[in-house]
Amino acid sequence: MRKIVIILCLFIVIVITNGVYADNNDIINKKLADAATNLFDDIKLYKGYVVKIEQNKVYINLGYPKVERGDKFTVIKEGEVLKDPITQNILGKIEMEVSEIRIDQVRKDYSRGENIDSFSKLQVEVGDKVIANKLRKLSILNLNKSDKFAKLSKKLLNYFESYLKTGQKIKLSKSDELKKLVEGLELKEELNQDDIDLIIDKLKLDFLMTFDISEVSNSILIYIQLYSKNPKAMVKEELITISKDNRLIKYYLNQSNKDQLRLIHQSEALDLLSSSLAVGDINNDSQAEIILNSKDSLKSFTYQTKNLIEGNTIDNYKRTKYDDYKLVIGDLRHNGRNEIFFEGFNQLFNLEWNGEKYENKLLEGFSRNRPKAIVKLNNKKYLITRDYRNKLKFNIWQDNKYKTDFELTVKNNEGYRVVLGDIDHDKEKEVVLTAYGGEGTYRIKVYDLSGSLEYTFPQNYNFPMAIVGESKELLLVSNSAQNTRIISFIWDGDNYVSKWKTKSFAGEIKDIIVCDIDNDNREEIIVLEVEDKKSRIYIYQRDFNKR
Repeated sequence: MRKIVIILCLFIVIVITNGVYADNNDIINKKLADAATNLFDDIKLYKGYVVKIEQNKVYINLGYPKVERGDKFTVIKEGEVLKDPITQNILGKIEMEVSEIRIDQVRKDYSRGENIDSFSKLQVEVGDKVIANKLRKLSILNLNKSDKFAKLSKKLLNYFESYLKTGQKIKLSKSDELKKLVEGLELKEELNQDDIDLIIDKLKLDFLMTFDISEVSNSILIYIQLYSKNPKAMVKEELITISKDNRLIKYYLNQSNKDQLRLIHQSEALDLLSSSLAVGDINNDSQAEIILNSKDSLKSFTYQTKNLIEGNTIDNYKRTKYDDYKLVIGDLRHNGRNEIFFEGFNQLFNLEWNGEKYENKLLEGFSRNRPKAIVKLNNKKYLITRDYRNKLKFNIWQDNKYKTDFELTVKNNEGYRVVLGDIDHDKEKEVVLTAYGGEGTYRIKVYDLSGSLEYTFPQNYNFPMAIVGESKELLLVSNSAQNTRIISFIWDGDNYVSKWKTKSFAGEIKDIIVCDIDNDNREEIIVLEVEDKKSRIYIYQRDFNKR
């Protein structure tokens, strides 16, 4: 009975979830359908009339640019008028296809064709109607340059292509033809009418549709323009506005068409067995250092001109095998000088550069407190420590000393590693922490700042974690004998879904840091890998922010 109830509950959840997404999808599709109707429904096949017959030649009142040599037209003879016997309303005329003609001569206001097929015994006469057999040719050009809207752009493209394929008036040109042409022409970011005319002429289009996507504070704007060969001008435009509260829009905004992680540096194997990675300007030279720790020293490196340059060794750092080897760096005293926080002999220490050397200081009142992270919360900088009483302590610099501002109670197996960030886009930061599951395995849990559990990841992961600030991606590590890799997760409105994963590493991933190491205003992902008692540093860049 219990199994039946569980299955029924799961079924209800799935139905409700699908219903929510269906409703949001219906809203978007309704707006797209209205736009498509306004853009395309009054596009008609070229129609004209027979104006002269000369032996087997038929002249019609349609000329260039509507008609080209080789075009085919069906000749239609209108017959009896149909009238409703009750209302007496005129319903139309009976139409009979007489023949097909192929155009062999085109002038500005008329064309000449030759009968190539007959459909009845009726003769073609002056005044008979002609309808082009050729579908109007159209291509769709996506002007969106932001990968932020890549998934939404793909949905728009698929929708309009599907809409046009179901009609009887439009023929879509091959998308690769348009892509190749645009790349070859090296067109400007903002197309002018000359660019549009060039594309239409090169691809022999009747219409070119363009669309672009932008955003304002609470909405996504989709701007669609329809250009015509004749006249050479924009003939229609549509502006679609969709609220950012739409769940599918939220999902699309968190997707990237090119989830690329580009390796920009891989160091040589370093003769150093390191367990932690930290980044910060520790000697006030305006250059961030990458800090690796060993059992009895810290080693600094700088990343300059795409090279990793070895720096100073800090010898007044010691830890025992019982200490947490996590390093955190930050300026909590707001004096422009970063401190390195670490645990040694069950005490909390900091290292600070005084202009000549690194001074090692014991932080009073923080016995058996291990540093976990430095975060900004409510315009305050906090040093997060975890003590032996299962408290995550949020500490600030106040009255010339470090004090605990507030605490968060966790379980005794939780909090070995901690990161904070708004990873579900609710404008509130979440606490993401590890929960030891035994035999070297960890579960990843997400709490709010009041201590309520929001989510538990179903699979086991290892303890290195990081958050990509711009995209709010949560980076987790899967360390196994077969696959050691970094996996990115994003919130889709209902769940955390995997977005991308790295290739497998040869060694064990010990730590991950997300920061701007090269001052290019873009975040890099720095990875510490250990293999055969040697360390290696990888620096990656995410290519999702090309604007």
